[in-house]
Amino acid sequence: MGMDLRNQVVWVAGASQGIGRATARAFAAENSEVVLTARNETILRAMAHEFREHGFKTAVLPADLSKPETMDRVGEQIENLFGRLDVLVNCTGVLTSRVPMHRVTIDEWNETMTVNLRGAFLCQRVALRLMLPDRKGLVVHLSSGAGKRPAANWGPYSISKAGLEMLVKASAEDYKDTGIRFIAFNPGPTRTAMRAKACPNENPDTLKPPEKVAEFILQIARGDLGLPSGASVDYPEGP
Repeated sequence: MGMDLRNQVVWVAGASQGIGRATARAFAAENSEVVLTARNETILRAMAHEFREHGFKTAVLPADLSKPETMDRVGEQIENLFGRLDVLVNCTGVLTSRVPMHRVTIDEWNETMTVNLRGAFLCQRVALRLMLPDRKGLVVHLSSGAGKRPAANWGPYSISKAGLEMLVKASAEDYKDTGIRFIAFNPGPTRTAMRAKACPNENPDTLKPPEKVAEFILQIARGDLGLPSGASVDYPEGP
């Protein structure tokens, strides 16, 4: 067992559904102080109520993660509430139509890059401002196998996730002497609404639930896996 996660300030971006929701619950169960961010305030407030009923500490900071001024306010709120940030887990992501590149609309391209790449950068920028004074912290970005291996009809999503992989590697170089670590994590096929949209003919019962992925993210946060900063790690699929 690695680092104790009790009282760690953990910001989960994209906390309202799927892997983000499961990850927020997992950290709350470890008695971390969990900051919930997503656009859907109603879902976040319901989650926070559930957490508080179990005695877990949480804060709801709804925001559109693609807007710099909004994200700056989130950073200020985290600092005012907690005075620091220990972990950022960025679970945001969007998948538009799976079509060949010539059929991708400008709106689909822009939405994908805005959420998957720009949003990740803005979250990380806010997190770094909070982590750098303490010279420690962990940033985990949810990546995808699509960002490492090209596949037909996954163009914008694949390109955005490939950019996310490089964001992690470049950041690890920029901050290698600060004590802040950066990890790109590919959860693999998981039973989520996004996966169902991407692969409508797939039997969801054959896929692992988001809770399994959240458990693995806890291992990353504790340092159990010994991952160096800049690492790109896949969920260990198999029997």
